[in-house]
Amino acid sequence: MSSVSSQPIIDLFLHQVGWIAPRLPDPSRPGVIVWLARQLAKESQDRLKPLFRLDHEVQLNAEKALILLLARTWQQPRPLRRALEIPERQVDWPHTYLTEISRPPERYWTREPILVPDLELRAALVTLAWNCIQLLELGTLGRAHQERRNRLQEAVAAVPLVARRSVVYQRHHEQRLLQGDPAARQAGQAIGAWRTFWLHRFGGDSDRAALQELAQRIDATYDTNADALLELVATMAIAQAACACSGPDRLFDAGWEIDGPIEHSRGRPVIRLRSGPFRCGLYKGLPHSPGGGKEGKAKDALTPLLLQLGDESTRGNQPDIVLSFWREGREDEWVAVLADAKRNAKKEDDGIGYLRKSVEL
Repeated sequence: MSSVSSQPIIDLFLHQVGWIAPRLPDPSRPGVIVWLARQLAKESQDRLKPLFRLDHEVQLNAEKALILLLARTWQQPRPLRRALEIPERQVDWPHTYLTEISRPPERYWTREPILVPDLELRAALVTLAWNCIQLLELGTLGRAHQERRNRLQEAVAAVPLVARRSVVYQRHHEQRLLQGDPAARQAGQAIGAWRTFWLHRFGGDSDRAALQELAQRIDATYDTNADALLELVATMAIAQAACACSGPDRLFDAGWEIDGPIEHSRGRPVIRLRSGPFRCGLYKGLPHSPGGGKEGKAKDALTPLLLQLGDESTRGNQPDIVLSFWREGREDEWVAVLADAKRNAKKEDDGIGYLRKSVEL
């Protein structure tokens, strides 16, 4: 672990997560924590995996409840307006007199309830299932976890495409289940117990305490790579800085803004920004075409200069952060900019040598 205190990095991490959380596909506490855990390398995910208690009875019951609920066709009443020439008992008199100008009214409007698909509830259940799937995929995927993940994926795939979107599961969704038939009520209680379990496992009632605990655990798992938390913070900070820039740094009048929810590509987080016709992809890893082309190799720009000076110790690692820029509709014509957020290029000096060589050059 780095000899330099990580507390300033953790404080910055909490600030950045507070900004980026509402822009995630699921901004709830489980959704944010799962997203953060997915940013880690597989070996660190394996070390953090026991924290999530994936084999706990509460987790297993919640997965079974989600599979049961996703298989059901949920409906809810919606009012249907129907015009009549002769008034009947079902006439909605306030709506009729507000709508019709003539007196007496030329038409009389009724308000009759009909059943329509409850797409919002199904989407909220799909979002919870996605969280469980992503939890099971953390780290090394064992056979038991793979089977559980496959069952959840099959349940989600059976849901109509229009309901496969991100909707945060909230109190009114839980009340809908608890007011249903015995099977729905039992499943709703299982999901409620799982959500309570998460609150108790991650900081009680405080979101900040939950994230601070996770940040410290992330930093602790990287005893051979103290850059990890800093790289994640730097990625989010670049996106926030782009959205906050003003004056000559802005392109067009709109400036940069988040373009859609933050997603994953090739197992890495991708933050997409837009400014007028221009687009920017911000991610960690190798540069790759926004149009889905092959990844391109890119070495540390400092490497050839150090070699010319006779320093044979440099290895030319891949960059930590990549920014890809392109114009909308012209994804094959893109430019990559590399960033390197290092603080421990050498474990024994915590990056001091790396920075000193940069200054000397």
